[in-house]
Amino acid sequence: MDSHHRAEVEREVRERAEEVFTGVESRWDDVPRLDPLTVEPLPDDDATFPDNAEAFFDRFYPYAAGAAVTDDEGRLLCVYSPVRDEWETPGGAGEADERPAETARRETREETGVECELTGVLQTRLLELDLGEPELLAIPVVEFTGRVVGGEALAGEEIADHGEISDLDWFGPDELPNEVRGYEQKVAHLRSIS
Repeated sequence: MDSHHRAEVEREVRERAEEVFTGVESRWDDVPRLDPLTVEPLPDDDATFPDNAEAFFDRFYPYAAGAAVTDDEGRLLCVYSPVRDEWETPGGAGEADERPAETARRETREETGVECELTGVLQTRLLELDLGEPELLAIPVVEFTGRVVGGEALAGEEIADHGEISDLDWFGPDELPNEVRGYEQKVAHLRSIS
């Protein structure tokens, strides 16, 4: 595939990413956008450059969304991802019939057992996927803030049977592991609600 064709795929993917952000910004107030972050595919992902934008969305996803959910004690709900080998807030790939807010609530429920109400947007950011070519393919990520409104956090065997996570815990602002992506924003959020 020549560089002109790769650049066209990159342009189409970025336009779709901007559409996701525009949709979020039209529904929520004060949507902070962080600088893009270049990432490599996960070990099980196909790392070849796609033939077109639709092939990229079929293989990866049109966006990702998650939630920085807090409890009544002002602690942040986090899950441990063995694939990424780090603590993170619950979240994942959006489905075709969902808006990012719906994805964030669904992913939180599926990964943790907790039902949440979204209260705002903590941050948005483009993850620029490096597939070994000069062109980087953008995945828009939206992280909402939220609070627990029901459900019960998974424990023991439920976590072991989950597959995507290997642990779940609640962290206060002074306990949050500093390798959590968006650490500064998450700590600032926790301090602002306590």
